[in-house]
Amino acid sequence: MPVYLCMKKTMEAKKDFKEITQEIKKEILSLGYGHIKFDKDTEDLWIDDYENYLSVSIHVDAIKINYDEITLCEDGQDIITFDHVYSIDRQIQIYETVFEHQNQLSYYKLDWSNYFKSIRIEGDKGKYIWRILSPDEARHIWYN
Repeated sequence: MPVYLCMKKTMEAKKDFKEITQEIKKEILSLGYGHIKFDKDTEDLWIDDYENYLSVSIHVDAIKINYDEITLCEDGQDIITFDHVYSIDRQIQIYETVFEHQNQLSYYKLDWSNYFKSIRIEGDKGKYIWRILSPDEARHIWYN
């Protein structure tokens, strides 16, 4: 008489790969901001037609990072943003490329010498002063 082994199949939660994409993007943004230029003859970063929303192959020769946006450029023109690259492998390659060339990026700098606004808020033990940040300062704190 055959014996059947019955295994209970457990349901696993569906993986949300958008979270992975956001983590990769967050890591790239933490490296700084600026413009990375590549030597097209020696360095290749291709985004293939099936890996992006435009459905065309793109030979990336520069990457612009500006606060919360990563833009891939070809021949001096902004072509697509990081969010429109669908291949996680390609996103990882973009991260590795930016990491390798991070010396071309700058860090967000706060200008402490300029006058800034503040609000006086009274707490339990006295008065406290809170600084109101400019949008650039807030982005700096968020990304760094």
